[in-house]
Amino acid sequence: MNYSKIVVTYHDPFFDMDMTREFTDNTVESVKIEPTFKSAGEYNFTVTTYGPTGVATNDVLTKTATSEEFLIKNKVPLTASMVSTNAQEGSEGPIANLVNGNNGDYFHTDWHGAVKTTHFVQFKLDKAIQTITIDYVGRNHNNHGHDIKKAKIFVTDSEKTIDTPMSDWTEKGEITFDITNDENANRMIPGTNTVNLTGEYKYLRFFPTECRDGSNLAGGEWWNMAELTMYQVFDQAFADTKKDVKSGPDASANKTFWNEHYPNLFQ
Repeated sequence: MNYSKIVVTYHDPFFDMDMTREFTDNTVESVKIEPTFKSAGEYNFTVTTYGPTGVATNDVLTKTATSEEFLIKNKVPLTASMVSTNAQEGSEGPIANLVNGNNGDYFHTDWHGAVKTTHFVQFKLDKAIQTITIDYVGRNHNNHGHDIKKAKIFVTDSEKTIDTPMSDWTEKGEITFDITNDENANRMIPGTNTVNLTGEYKYLRFFPTECRDGSNLAGGEWWNMAELTMYQVFDQAFADTKKDVKSGPDASANKTFWNEHYPNLFQ
């Protein structure tokens, strides 16, 4: 392209600030402005290109647009040392398979009837998180009847052993999974909602309550899956808590948050 940079200027109604974004990759034909917020209403952008000599061209473009809903999904790093279960099947499917990045193997809970209560997975994260969602890959080469359709999320403030009763944990919400995809080779099954833990927690339990065939899993029925992915989610409600970047007591910390996710958003 015959330009040296693109400069986009606009007023961001969410932050109530005039913004300038500069793009110097002259091989692209379009640029994406992030973050933007549906709740902010209309954005009015002015796009100016600069020629090879650094002089602004006459090709100034103005554009009015509204944003999609704001959402950041950051994958939470998971390793075998962070996951455990109350109902490991002894003959197949070790818990480590759930987070090893291989869709070809799987985790399987007890199918010999030794564990008579709900089979769950417990997480010990490296970093506390507040709002989460989960996707998973269903096991290949089975009848899929025990794909998880719903799972509750429980938390606790401190590390607890796998045999700690559920009464020592606090329920924070339930994730529903889209199990309509039954034929895809990888069988990715996404969570359809987020759960706000109403605080930051490192210790979580994934507690299935319903599977594809309708079982509520309360009697110790088995389930399996190939791979589980957890995400830390920043949604509009969270963004609203980081809105002040101008003069309030949290302005500096809020700017740091936005710059971590969108480098050089605020200079």
